[in-house]
Amino acid sequence: MKRDKIAVLAVQETHLDEQTTQEIHRALGKRLTIVNSQLEENPRTSAGVAFVINKDLMDANQIDKYELIKGRAIAIKLTWKHEETLLVNVYAPNNKRENQRFWETVNRERLSHHLRKPDFVLGDFNLTEEPIDRSPPKHDNAGAKNALRDFRIITEILDQWRHAYPKAREFTYRAMIDNKPIKSRLDRIYVTKERAKFTFDWSISPSSVPTDHWLVTVRYAPKNSPYIGKGRWTTPLQILNDKTTMNHVEERGLKLQEDIEQISTRTDQNNAQILWHKFKLNTITRLDYEAKKANYKYRANLPDTQRPINKRIRNPRTKRKISNQPLRRRHSTLPELRRQLR
Repeated sequence: MKRDKIAVLAVQETHLDEQTTQEIHRALGKRLTIVNSQLEENPRTSAGVAFVINKDLMDANQIDKYELIKGRAIAIKLTWKHEETLLVNVYAPNNKRENQRFWETVNRERLSHHLRKPDFVLGDFNLTEEPIDRSPPKHDNAGAKNALRDFRIITEILDQWRHAYPKAREFTYRAMIDNKPIKSRLDRIYVTKERAKFTFDWSISPSSVPTDHWLVTVRYAPKNSPYIGKGRWTTPLQILNDKTTMNHVEERGLKLQEDIEQISTRTDQNNAQILWHKFKLNTITRLDYEAKKANYKYRANLPDTQRPINKRIRNPRTKRKISNQPLRRRHSTLPELRRQLR
């Protein structure tokens, strides 16, 4: 969460009880707040949903919690950039009849808590709405699908990732059944049409914790949030390891030192401040040029890194045991490459 600057993380199948939650708070409470909902009986064995709040990015004191279904659905209301945001975290049952009743119950409980329509509904839906979201492609249970669609219509939320990529095939869950690989996009983020305008950088990638579910992320910039520019120029970190460039800067610095020491009479055109200013401008120009050269190499590497990932993700014959670890290692290089491009 710190590396990727994740402000709010929705987690399912937490298997957390009150004691474990308190232990986590004692260990990580300075940086994280966990808003958990557990089953009443044997919470360590199944289900459980939680929001993890990054206190470096969010004010954890301005969060209201609403348990809709214990261990299955939880809502939080938070203030984000002076704007109220309502999020619902769901872990829908795998049984299709229970899944169908689940959406009716979630909406009924939402109304009983006098909650408005949510801005984001996210989690493990254990259901897909279209055959394209399964490999091999197939239709899901009609009753469960209709219940979810009714819930979406009532709350006016949409699958923004699918709207942005109508023909893409990416999956968040992988398993083997009868020695055959299956894949599905069970984990999704639904958002209202109004909030969808301010979402960007949708991503599906392996999580840091080894699991058969992948992480779905999106960036959200609230309306009227302040413009943040590029900030003060700094030396790109990768250039500091370029010996040729650093030797050039060192030589220019030694030459500057000699020139300053040789000044006998200070004038408006020849003084230490003028020489130092020229040295800084020349150094920045050189470092900026070298950084652009390095970025061309990194940009060339990005497609080579992403292409095999996409190929293996979308290949219906790719097995989980073969795909997860190599893809996780490849994916781990992408954030570093993108960070160096900024």
